[in-house]
Amino acid sequence: MPGNIIHKSLATEAAELLRERINTGEYVDYLLPERRLAADLGVSRPTLREALTILEKDGWLKHEGRQVRKIVPCKTPRRSARHLRVRLLQNNSGTSFLNEHLQTLEFLAEHLCGHEVEFAVDTCPGCFTGKPDAALERLVNQRKADVWILYMATESIQNWFHARSIPCVVLGSCFAGIKYPSIDEDFAATCHHAAGLFLSQGHRQLVLLTSNRMLPGDLVSMEGFRQGCEQRRSREGVEMHHTMHDRTPAGICRVVAGLLEQDPVPTGWLILNSQTYFTVASYLATRGLRVGRDISLISRNSDPYFETLIPTVAHYTRQVTRMNKQLLQVVLRVAAGDSSAKFQRRVTSVYTSGDSLGRWRNPPLPLPSGSLGPKWDFVHPTQKPRRL
Repeated sequence: MPGNIIHKSLATEAAELLRERINTGEYVDYLLPERRLAADLGVSRPTLREALTILEKDGWLKHEGRQVRKIVPCKTPRRSARHLRVRLLQNNSGTSFLNEHLQTLEFLAEHLCGHEVEFAVDTCPGCFTGKPDAALERLVNQRKADVWILYMATESIQNWFHARSIPCVVLGSCFAGIKYPSIDEDFAATCHHAAGLFLSQGHRQLVLLTSNRMLPGDLVSMEGFRQGCEQRRSREGVEMHHTMHDRTPAGICRVVAGLLEQDPVPTGWLILNSQTYFTVASYLATRGLRVGRDISLISRNSDPYFETLIPTVAHYTRQVTRMNKQLLQVVLRVAAGDSSAKFQRRVTSVYTSGDSLGRWRNPPLPLPSGSLGPKWDFVHPTQKPRRL
């Protein structure tokens, strides 16, 4: 997968977006004045001028006058006048209602609706079961679409669409063998960076905490974290542990309890999502452990409620606006008939420091375990915990 990652300058991305808007007929005959066009694309005027130079060299534009640029008709194939339908498939899980995803839906609706384009969202839990074929068949037959956007799609969903050669764009990462264009965060770079942060603070026993349902982004995260650890493992005794949980609060607590029984106890923990972070941090508190002092935590994802936590949370934030623009470009290309799998876009996340990441202390934990306070055996989320 790393070989498919495309890193482009802002000017190149702006030039591609201009091409798409010319193709869709949003700009006809002449482009907008530079000031308005820069604001429309969300770039600076120097970046816009670089993008315009690219299009002029490619024969898409002709410079007339000081800031007048005429669109060259022979280089701008228009999409047919037929009505274009774009649909996004999602589950009804909490992830589908996070603020970042809602921003994506609003962006797509704003930029796709109109100009003979229809955009709709289908929330279909039946498609996200272990056997989704029947639900997918009904959905695709009843909701006709020229392009599908698959969000948080399981391997079964991606395989179903891929086997039928239905035009799709994956909002996330593709499973092995799936050749669809995709837009996702650069989780490899994120987790590689997180490993370096732990090591810089003196931590040598590191943990990657994932669910037992490993999505493609989780696999990439594990590889990036492993590479970050291996850079200094040979000469500094760094050890990486990969621990999986069943995504339930009880299961997460059992895994954390097991980590605390290890010798030595891992002190640097990378957690892949915010929901798991809340469970881990609260369970550590019940054991008398202080986040950032006894155990250091970093969250790969962000959450609005992180602002309310003490200590503050070290985490990574998705560049939503940039990802949305990349997604729009790829969707329009697929709609125009170009479904090449080379459109594997990965967008780097932004790191926010927090007090949950602290320096390693020796001894790192207030051992023996009897001083950690009462232990709890979490049997099931609906049952009361039993004191051991």
